[in-house]
Amino acid sequence: MELQEINELLKGRKIWRCATSGGWDVLYKSNMLSFNYLKTVKNYKIINIEDEGPGYTNIENWVNKLRINDIIFIMEKKSFYGIAIAKTLYNPNVNSIVLNGVERPAIEVEYINKLETPIEHSNIILKPQPATFEPMNEEIVKKTIQLLFDKSKDSFHKLYKYLKASENDFNNELLDTKNKKYTGPLNQILYGPPGTGKTYNTINKAIEIVNQNYIFGDGIEGRKKTKEEFDRLVKGGQIVFTTFHQSMSYEDFVEGIKPQEPKKDGDQISYMVEDGIFKQICINAGKKTKLIQKVDEEEQDLTKEFFKDYYSSFVEHLPLQNEISSSSLLKTPTGKDFELFKNSSNSIVVKAGDKRSPMTLSLNELTKVKFENKRPLYSPYANAIINKILENLTIEEKQINNSEKNYVLIIDEINRGNVSSIFGELITLIEEDKRLGKNEELKITLPYSKNSNEPFGVPNNLYIIGTMNTADRSVEALDTALRRRFSFVEFPPNYKLLQYNDENGVTKNKEIDGIDLKGLLETINSRIEVLLDRDHLIGHSYFMNVKTLDSLREVFAKQIIPLLQEYFYGDYGKIALVLGIGFCEPSNKADKNIFAEVKDYDTDTFIDKVIYKIKNSMGDDEFTDAINKLLKIKPDNPAQDKKDE
Repeated sequence: MELQEINELLKGRKIWRCATSGGWDVLYKSNMLSFNYLKTVKNYKIINIEDEGPGYTNIENWVNKLRINDIIFIMEKKSFYGIAIAKTLYNPNVNSIVLNGVERPAIEVEYINKLETPIEHSNIILKPQPATFEPMNEEIVKKTIQLLFDKSKDSFHKLYKYLKASENDFNNELLDTKNKKYTGPLNQILYGPPGTGKTYNTINKAIEIVNQNYIFGDGIEGRKKTKEEFDRLVKGGQIVFTTFHQSMSYEDFVEGIKPQEPKKDGDQISYMVEDGIFKQICINAGKKTKLIQKVDEEEQDLTKEFFKDYYSSFVEHLPLQNEISSSSLLKTPTGKDFELFKNSSNSIVVKAGDKRSPMTLSLNELTKVKFENKRPLYSPYANAIINKILENLTIEEKQINNSEKNYVLIIDEINRGNVSSIFGELITLIEEDKRLGKNEELKITLPYSKNSNEPFGVPNNLYIIGTMNTADRSVEALDTALRRRFSFVEFPPNYKLLQYNDENGVTKNKEIDGIDLKGLLETINSRIEVLLDRDHLIGHSYFMNVKTLDSLREVFAKQIIPLLQEYFYGDYGKIALVLGIGFCEPSNKADKNIFAEVKDYDTDTFIDKVIYKIKNSMGDDEFTDAINKLLKIKPDNPAQDKKDE
């Protein structure tokens, strides 16, 4: 009865198998777990794990897929050592343990049971060379539980007791995870003046959409972990970041014909239809299957890039089409022979019989047949060629359902590109009710891939986040058609970020040598809003990293003043109204003889005009005095006496 019940209790739980890496004598005496592939000198959160070689999937599982409270069976191919529960996750700077004389990053675990003398077993792990750390499928889990029931009743009963005790917590956690859905808009634009944290906050919003279970931390360490999570999701393809600019086109964003680099000198340039940024993420968000290749017992996605490499290796050995015969002889499904050659563009040339004209099949066409289910022009030949190219590989089609996951496309500076031109006909398809799966869903035939079997639509699990700098006068405002397809979220200056709580919990404004940074920014912005508008305010981020008077002076000299010069088109009178005469000083009046002689034209108004110019370098006292004049603080009431608001 317990045997049947324990298998039911394990359903839905993530269960891993971890090898001991020959270090059970060390692991047995600790509450840590690690394995040989891991190294403390590397931070796997910020490097490309695939570069770590054949064992990279073990590291990927450990770093990015293991979760707190996952169950880990410590077992080798023929030995079982114990059962642990993950209590912390990979962090290269926290825990480590020495295995086989090498310090390795470790996680903390709670051992349900551990055996000083392992249990021997067979016929559970059948791989000749099993992975070091990998998920266990249902069949292997059942065999392992049977092993414990037969040979280690103590381990079996302790596991059963743990599962019963944690059953309610696990079910609630599972229910929360399944029911937790992001309910925000599919298309949104974060807009505001420069320095208000728009791009900074796209990271948070993207993670919130993709991983609703992520808990955001505070402070520098919390932000570091958030950025690591963002980078992980970018690497996994669920978040894509791009920036619009004046040269961005439909061909870059949706699809277009792109030149391909010749393989060697003398080859002609070939052209292929390539998917753009937007189309690629749409395809990924709607995938239901993926091709897997097995290499040295490791599973890898069979991607277009891999196929391109295999194609190139295959074509390299084909004779040129002007040669009489070829050693590459294939058969169609009906048994007809045909020979393979290549042309100067590295496309495959098919010759089937003396009377038939040669047929050409390019990499682009074969890629679309294999990965996009395009109906090939020369069907019998194309499929036979693809099978030949991949004949030495073990290829499997794996069922996935990406539609259950959310995907995010971040478009920074969205208004710097010609949005109508870049999106083209897809401007309609991104509407919420026109998405795939909606009642009013729309599909279209794209101009460069007309021969594709499937029309194109935008999945409803793809979220678009744009950012827009409202002070950028080098671009035009978004048109009405685009605006109604996006929700707009304003990001004004956040003055609270220039405050802190002291040891008594009292909120105070940050000060540098007695200069109130919050009050300083509020004063500047209140004047800009009167002279211009809210779109041209100055963001809080300019003052966030100010720690000294020197750094504040540098912010004014290199950021604030140049920004105001741009805002006011060099009208130094208005800049003086914002910053005060401490920063802008009036120059001497013009010489009456400065102008050329012109009859009947009054020049007195120009001669009497006050011309302001920006003061150049200022010392500490002069700079502090300029700030006091900006804030209208009189000499007998210095800045350090200014009270917090």
